[in-house]
Amino acid sequence: MGLFSPFLGDLFSLNSSLARYRFENKSPKNFFAHDRNNNVTNCSPLTVHRLLINETAFSLFTSHFSLPKKPAFTMAEVLITLGIIGIVAAMTLPIIVGKYQKQVTISKLQKVYSILNQALERSEVDNEAYRYWPSAFDMGDENYFNIYWKPYLKVSHICKTYKDCGYKSNTPWIQQNGKPITLSLVAPGARTTFFLEDGTLIVMLSAGGGSEGTLVKADEVYVDINGPGNPNKMGRDVFILVKTDEEGAKGFMPYGYGRKDINKGCSRTNTGSFCLAKIMADGWKIEDDYPW
Repeated sequence: MGLFSPFLGDLFSLNSSLARYRFENKSPKNFFAHDRNNNVTNCSPLTVHRLLINETAFSLFTSHFSLPKKPAFTMAEVLITLGIIGIVAAMTLPIIVGKYQKQVTISKLQKVYSILNQALERSEVDNEAYRYWPSAFDMGDENYFNIYWKPYLKVSHICKTYKDCGYKSNTPWIQQNGKPITLSLVAPGARTTFFLEDGTLIVMLSAGGGSEGTLVKADEVYVDINGPGNPNKMGRDVFILVKTDEEGAKGFMPYGYGRKDINKGCSRTNTGSFCLAKIMADGWKIEDDYPW
Protein backbone atom coordinates (compact mmCIF):
# COMPACT_ATOMS: atom_id res chain seq x y z
CA MET A 1 0.00 0.00 0.00
CA GLY A 2 2.88 2.30 0.76
CA LEU A 3 4.11 1.91 -2.83
CA PHE A 4 0.80 3.05 -4.29
CA SER A 5 0.32 6.13 -2.09
CA PRO A 6 2.57 8.45 -4.14
CA PHE A 7 1.02 7.18 -7.36
CA LEU A 8 -2.54 7.79 -6.10
CA GLY A 9 -1.58 11.27 -4.93
CA ASP A 10 -0.18 12.12 -8.35
CA LEU A 11 -3.22 10.63 -10.05
CA PHE A 12 -5.71 12.70 -8.01
CA SER A 13 -3.66 15.81 -8.61
CA LEU A 14 -3.55 14.99 -12.33
CA ASN A 15 -7.33 14.60 -12.52
CA SER A 16 -7.80 18.01 -10.95
CA SER A 17 -5.31 19.59 -13.36
CA LEU A 18 -6.84 17.89 -16.40
CA ALA A 19 -10.33 18.92 -15.42
CA ARG A 20 -9.29 22.54 -15.09
CA TYR A 21 -7.29 22.41 -18.33
CA ARG A 22 -10.28 20.96 -20.26
CA PHE A 23 -12.62 23.58 -18.80
CA GLU A 24 -10.48 26.58 -19.63
CA ASN A 25 -8.94 25.44 -22.92
CA LYS A 26 -11.81 23.29 -24.20
CA SER A 27 -9.39 20.49 -24.98
CA PRO A 28 -10.59 17.02 -26.01
CA LYS A 29 -11.07 14.37 -23.37
CA ASN A 30 -8.21 12.25 -24.68
CA PHE A 31 -5.31 14.39 -23.55
CA PHE A 32 -1.82 13.45 -24.59
CA ALA A 33 1.39 15.14 -23.55
CA HIS A 34 4.24 15.82 -25.96
CA ASP A 35 7.61 15.10 -24.44
CA ARG A 36 9.99 17.80 -25.75
CA ASN A 37 13.15 15.97 -24.83
CA ASN A 38 12.35 12.74 -26.66
CA ASN A 39 10.09 14.32 -29.31
CA VAL A 40 7.45 11.61 -28.76
CA THR A 41 3.85 11.60 -27.65
CA ASN A 42 3.51 10.23 -24.14
CA CYS A 43 0.16 9.47 -22.55
CA SER A 44 1.59 8.64 -19.16
CA PRO A 45 -0.41 10.41 -16.41
CA LEU A 46 2.79 11.27 -14.61
CA THR A 47 4.29 12.80 -17.76
CA VAL A 48 1.17 14.85 -18.41
CA HIS A 49 1.11 16.08 -14.85
CA ARG A 50 4.81 16.97 -14.90
CA LEU A 51 4.48 18.98 -18.11
CA LEU A 52 1.45 20.84 -16.81
CA ILE A 53 3.34 21.84 -13.69
CA ASN A 54 6.49 22.88 -15.60
CA GLU A 55 4.84 24.84 -18.41
CA THR A 56 2.01 26.62 -16.60
CA ALA A 57 1.60 28.55 -13.40
CA PHE A 58 -1.54 28.39 -11.27
CA SER A 59 -2.74 31.69 -9.83
CA LEU A 60 -4.45 31.65 -6.44
CA PHE A 61 -6.02 35.03 -7.16
CA THR A 62 -7.48 34.48 -10.62
CA SER A 63 -8.09 30.71 -10.45
CA HIS A 64 -6.66 30.03 -13.89
CA PHE A 65 -3.41 29.11 -15.52
CA SER A 66 -1.24 32.09 -16.62
CA LEU A 67 2.13 32.43 -18.31
CA PRO A 68 5.10 33.33 -16.11
CA LYS A 69 5.84 37.08 -15.98
CA LYS A 70 8.81 38.39 -17.98
CA PRO A 71 11.12 41.13 -16.64
CA ALA A 72 10.50 44.67 -18.05
CA PHE A 73 11.88 48.21 -17.71
CA THR A 74 10.50 50.35 -14.94
CA MET A 75 9.06 53.79 -15.63
CA ALA A 76 12.05 55.41 -13.92
CA GLU A 77 14.48 53.56 -16.20
CA VAL A 78 12.53 54.63 -19.29
CA LEU A 79 12.49 58.29 -18.21
CA ILE A 80 16.22 58.28 -17.45
CA THR A 81 16.97 56.77 -20.87
CA LEU A 82 14.82 59.36 -22.65
CA GLY A 83 16.53 62.13 -20.70
CA ILE A 84 19.98 60.94 -21.77
CA ILE A 85 18.84 60.75 -25.41
CA GLY A 86 17.49 64.31 -25.17
CA ILE A 87 20.76 65.67 -23.77
CA VAL A 88 22.83 63.98 -26.49
CA ALA A 89 20.47 65.29 -29.19
CA ALA A 90 20.66 68.85 -27.82
CA MET A 91 24.47 68.71 -27.96
CA THR A 92 24.83 67.20 -31.43
CA LEU A 93 21.86 68.70 -33.33
CA PRO A 94 23.35 72.23 -33.78
CA ILE A 95 26.54 70.70 -35.20
CA ILE A 96 24.60 68.53 -37.63
CA VAL A 97 22.39 71.45 -38.73
CA GLY A 98 25.43 73.71 -39.18
CA LYS A 99 27.21 71.17 -41.38
CA TYR A 100 24.07 70.72 -43.45
CA GLN A 101 23.64 74.48 -43.94
CA LYS A 102 27.25 74.83 -45.04
CA GLN A 103 26.87 72.04 -47.57
CA VAL A 104 23.68 73.59 -48.95
CA THR A 105 25.49 76.94 -49.29
CA ILE A 106 28.38 75.34 -51.17
CA SER A 107 26.01 73.50 -53.52
CA LYS A 108 24.06 76.68 -54.33
CA LEU A 109 27.23 78.70 -54.93
CA GLN A 110 28.68 76.08 -57.26
CA LYS A 111 25.40 75.97 -59.15
CA VAL A 112 25.07 79.73 -59.69
CA TYR A 113 28.77 80.00 -60.54
CA SER A 114 28.29 77.34 -63.22
CA ILE A 115 25.04 78.88 -64.53
CA LEU A 116 26.56 82.33 -65.02
CA ASN A 117 29.70 81.08 -66.73
CA GLN A 118 27.77 78.74 -69.03
CA ALA A 119 25.48 81.62 -69.98
CA LEU A 120 28.52 83.74 -70.79
CA GLU A 121 29.98 81.02 -73.01
CA ARG A 122 26.72 80.60 -74.95
CA SER A 123 26.31 84.34 -75.34
CA GLU A 124 29.85 84.64 -76.71
CA VAL A 125 28.99 82.09 -79.40
CA ASP A 126 26.18 84.35 -80.65
CA ASN A 127 27.60 87.78 -79.79
CA GLU A 128 31.39 87.42 -80.20
CA ALA A 129 33.85 87.52 -77.31
CA TYR A 130 32.94 89.34 -74.13
CA ARG A 131 35.83 91.80 -74.50
CA TYR A 132 34.16 93.23 -77.62
CA TRP A 133 30.73 93.76 -76.10
CA PRO A 134 29.57 97.31 -75.53
CA SER A 135 29.16 98.08 -71.86
CA ALA A 136 25.78 98.17 -70.17
CA PHE A 137 26.81 101.57 -68.87
CA ASP A 138 26.97 102.87 -72.46
CA MET A 139 23.99 101.11 -74.08
CA GLY A 140 21.66 100.99 -71.07
CA ASP A 141 21.30 98.14 -68.63
CA GLU A 142 17.92 96.94 -69.94
CA ASN A 143 19.02 96.64 -73.57
CA TYR A 144 22.32 95.13 -72.54
CA PHE A 145 20.62 92.50 -70.38
CA ASN A 146 17.98 91.62 -72.99
CA ILE A 147 20.60 91.08 -75.72
CA TYR A 148 23.55 89.54 -73.95
CA TRP A 149 22.13 87.74 -70.89
CA LYS A 150 18.42 87.09 -70.76
CA PRO A 151 18.30 84.60 -73.69
CA TYR A 152 20.93 82.45 -71.97
CA LEU A 153 19.58 82.42 -68.42
CA LYS A 154 16.42 80.87 -66.98
CA VAL A 155 14.98 84.08 -65.59
CA SER A 156 11.76 83.71 -63.62
CA HIS A 157 11.19 87.35 -62.66
CA ILE A 158 12.76 90.78 -63.19
CA CYS A 159 12.35 93.11 -60.21
CA LYS A 160 11.09 96.64 -60.78
CA THR A 161 11.15 97.58 -57.08
CA TYR A 162 12.61 96.01 -53.95
CA LYS A 163 9.09 95.12 -52.81
CA ASP A 164 8.62 93.40 -56.13
CA CYS A 165 11.55 91.18 -55.09
CA GLY A 166 10.00 90.40 -51.70
CA TYR A 167 12.46 92.49 -49.65
CA LYS A 168 11.51 94.91 -46.90
CA SER A 169 14.13 97.48 -47.87
CA ASN A 170 16.10 98.58 -50.92
CA THR A 171 19.30 98.11 -48.89
CA PRO A 172 18.55 94.83 -47.08
CA TRP A 173 22.05 93.37 -46.77
CA ILE A 174 24.67 93.72 -44.05
CA GLN A 175 28.41 93.14 -43.96
CA GLN A 176 30.21 90.56 -41.84
CA ASN A 177 30.99 93.26 -39.29
CA GLY A 178 27.30 94.08 -38.96
CA LYS A 179 27.38 97.36 -40.85
CA PRO A 180 24.78 97.91 -43.61
CA ILE A 181 25.66 97.53 -47.27
CA THR A 182 24.65 100.76 -49.00
CA LEU A 183 24.17 99.16 -52.42
CA SER A 184 20.61 99.62 -53.67
CA LEU A 185 18.90 96.40 -54.61
CA VAL A 186 16.98 97.99 -57.48
CA ALA A 187 18.28 101.04 -59.36
CA PRO A 188 16.97 101.48 -62.92
CA GLY A 189 19.72 102.51 -65.32
CA ALA A 190 22.45 101.17 -63.05
CA ARG A 191 21.67 97.45 -62.60
CA THR A 192 19.34 94.62 -63.48
CA THR A 193 17.86 92.65 -60.60
CA PHE A 194 16.21 89.32 -61.32
CA PHE A 195 15.43 85.86 -59.97
CA LEU A 196 16.57 82.59 -61.47
CA GLU A 197 14.12 79.70 -61.53
CA ASP A 198 15.69 78.14 -58.41
CA GLY A 199 15.00 81.26 -56.31
CA THR A 200 18.50 82.76 -56.48
CA LEU A 201 18.52 86.56 -56.73
CA ILE A 202 21.03 88.14 -59.11
CA VAL A 203 21.93 91.83 -59.12
CA MET A 204 23.94 92.51 -62.28
CA LEU A 205 25.55 95.94 -62.02
CA SER A 206 26.18 98.11 -65.04
CA ALA A 207 27.12 101.24 -63.11
CA GLY A 208 28.19 102.14 -59.62
CA GLY A 209 28.84 105.22 -57.58
CA GLY A 210 31.91 107.22 -58.53
CA SER A 211 33.46 110.30 -57.04
CA GLU A 212 31.26 113.36 -56.48
CA GLY A 213 28.09 111.31 -56.95
CA THR A 214 28.82 110.30 -60.54
CA LEU A 215 28.17 106.87 -62.04
CA VAL A 216 31.00 104.74 -63.38
CA LYS A 217 31.12 101.42 -65.21
CA ALA A 218 30.75 98.39 -62.94
CA ASP A 219 31.05 94.67 -63.62
CA GLU A 220 30.16 93.24 -60.21
CA VAL A 221 27.38 90.72 -59.75
CA TYR A 222 25.75 90.28 -56.34
CA VAL A 223 24.19 86.92 -55.57
CA ASP A 224 21.68 86.21 -52.80
CA ILE A 225 21.36 82.42 -52.78
CA ASN A 226 18.08 82.34 -50.83
CA GLY A 227 16.46 85.57 -52.00
CA PRO A 228 14.78 87.69 -49.32
CA GLY A 229 15.24 84.99 -46.68
CA ASN A 230 17.50 85.69 -43.71
CA PRO A 231 20.21 86.31 -42.72
CA ASN A 232 20.90 88.58 -45.75
CA LYS A 233 24.52 88.79 -44.68
CA MET A 234 27.68 88.98 -46.75
CA GLY A 235 29.48 85.66 -46.64
CA ARG A 236 26.42 83.74 -45.40
CA ASP A 237 23.89 84.04 -48.21
CA VAL A 238 25.15 87.11 -50.10
CA PHE A 239 28.27 86.89 -52.28
CA ILE A 240 29.99 88.92 -55.00
CA LEU A 241 31.36 87.88 -58.38
CA VAL A 242 32.94 90.03 -61.05
CA LYS A 243 33.04 89.71 -64.84
CA THR A 244 36.62 89.57 -66.04
CA ASP A 245 38.53 88.91 -69.23
CA GLU A 246 41.93 88.52 -67.63
CA GLU A 247 44.19 85.68 -68.69
CA GLY A 248 43.60 82.61 -66.52
CA ALA A 249 40.50 84.10 -64.94
CA LYS A 250 38.07 84.64 -67.78
CA GLY A 251 34.36 84.86 -67.09
CA PHE A 252 32.73 85.24 -63.70
CA MET A 253 35.15 84.96 -60.80
CA PRO A 254 34.72 85.55 -57.06
CA TYR A 255 35.39 89.11 -56.03
CA GLY A 256 38.93 89.30 -54.62
CA TYR A 257 40.03 86.00 -56.15
CA GLY A 258 43.82 85.67 -56.30
CA ARG A 259 44.49 88.38 -53.73
CA LYS A 260 46.78 87.73 -50.78
CA ASP A 261 44.45 89.38 -48.27
CA ILE A 262 41.49 87.05 -48.87
CA ASN A 263 41.31 86.02 -45.21
CA LYS A 264 41.30 89.66 -44.13
CA GLY A 265 38.48 90.49 -46.54
CA CYS A 266 36.51 87.50 -45.28
CA SER A 267 36.45 88.02 -41.53
CA ARG A 268 33.99 89.12 -38.87
CA THR A 269 35.78 92.46 -38.54
CA ASN A 270 35.61 93.25 -42.25
CA THR A 271 33.02 93.47 -45.02
CA GLY A 272 33.03 89.79 -46.03
CA SER A 273 33.18 90.69 -49.72
CA PHE A 274 36.04 88.21 -50.31
CA CYS A 275 34.24 85.24 -48.74
CA LEU A 276 33.35 83.53 -52.02
CA ALA A 277 36.98 83.89 -53.08
CA LYS A 278 38.03 82.21 -49.83
CA ILE A 279 35.57 79.35 -50.32
CA MET A 280 36.85 78.78 -53.85
CA ALA A 281 40.51 79.05 -52.78
CA ASP A 282 39.85 76.45 -50.06
CA GLY A 283 38.63 73.96 -52.67
CA TRP A 284 34.93 74.83 -52.45
CA LYS A 285 34.85 74.18 -48.72
CA ILE A 286 33.83 76.19 -45.69
CA GLU A 287 36.75 75.61 -43.36
CA ASP A 288 36.86 76.07 -39.59
CA ASP A 289 38.42 79.54 -39.90
CA TYR A 290 35.54 80.76 -42.06
CA PRO A 291 33.37 83.45 -40.37
CA TRP A 292 30.20 81.38 -40.41
